Amino acid sequence: MKVTLPNGNVANRLLPVRINDLDISDIKLCESILGGVIRGVDFIYKSAGVNRPLRSKEDNPHDNLNRTIYRDQINKVSLAVKDIIESMKVSISPDQAKHKEIQVKESAKGKKRTINEPIRTELIKSKRKILVRERKPVRPKKIFRSILVIGVASVFLILSLFVFKLYKRQYAHNKLIPEIQKLVEDNFAAPSLAFELATEADKYIHNDSLLIQLWQNISQSVSLQTQPEGARVFWKDYNKPEDSWKESGVTPFKNIRVPLGYNRIKIEKNGFQTVLITSFDLLDLRNTLKLDSIGVLPPNMVRIPSRITPMRIVGLEKYGGRRVGEFLVDRFEVSNKDYKRFVDAEGYSNKSYWNFPISRDGKEISWESAMKIFLDKTGKNGPAGWEVGKYPDGQEDYPVAGISWY
Repeated sequence: MKVTLPNGNVANRLLPVRINDLDISDIKLCESILGGVIRGVDFIYKSAGVNRPLRSKEDNPHDNLNRTIYRDQINKVSLAVKDIIESMKVSISPDQAKHKEIQVKESAKGKKRTINEPIRTELIKSKRKILVRERKPVRPKKIFRSILVIGVASVFLILSLFVFKLYKRQYAHNKLIPEIQKLVEDNFAAPSLAFELATEADKYIHNDSLLIQLWQNISQSVSLQTQPEGARVFWKDYNKPEDSWKESGVTPFKNIRVPLGYNRIKIEKNGFQTVLITSFDLLDLRNTLKLDSIGVLPPNMVRIPSRITPMRIVGLEKYGGRRVGEFLVDRFEVSNKDYKRFVDAEGYSNKSYWNFPISRDGKEISWESAMKIFLDKTGKNGPAGWEVGKYPDGQEDYPVAGISWY
């Protein structure tokens, strides 16, 4: 701070480099000490739920909200360092200063004396003082000292990075791998945790033979094509809904790793309705997954894509899977409040709402007969658990009870 430059000016020569965002209070504290605004070089990768240092090789650099690239930031630092060195040099060489002095003298001779002599004398004296400062020779020791400091700092930075990578490799071998092995031996007590530990270890020992073998026991490969492309895919443990989402990739992708076990999958793209499925559904998808623009589907409804659904009912496994066409379904169960709107709109007296055959005890019955038995406890139209055509108090958001849908 407060470096005295050869031309007599005093300036700050600080280069803040950030690898994480600072709190507003910390920024204000730094700026109060610097006496100005922080204009540093950021090494921050920012994405949804992510705020970490940049890596030299990013998997999905286009997802960085700051649009920063590691090699660009390195270049900015080097240029800033160069600018610091240049600013500490004399702004004009001795030869240029001598040439400038001659030009000043020649122009003084050619001019007519339009001002009085005392003022002219003062102007010449001022110019001579400026030329003397500009002619001040560069001190080799100062430049050498600056270059030496930068060189030592560069070597120190390289050694620090080397030591850090070595430490992380040892940490992955001695800490992460044993933890993953223990989770596998415990019959996958926490499959998603084993996957996260392996993902961390993969950053430092990507080609490790033991890690490659463990990947086969804790992950599975999936492929996904969406229409349109460019959707981001996230996952988290199904039994831990409070966990944050972890990003798997951007569609289309092929043979990308996801954890073994039952996981929640979220597929999102700006301007389109978010799709929430499970990892089992993702494995069963064979066709392109269609994304619906926001506002196209009816409220609180989702599209179930067509797929081959296996028979998971005891005794019917022998029939194998069957393809089920795509359809829309309510995101939530029908609540008492929702069904009350149907009753109030005379849904039981409008035959056009009942478009499918109604059966009882295996036999089809008429609509008129069905309406006589769709009664609540008090004989009014409504579910069996209601009274006088109304649900119990305080149960407006409960699922409708006493109604079977086929």
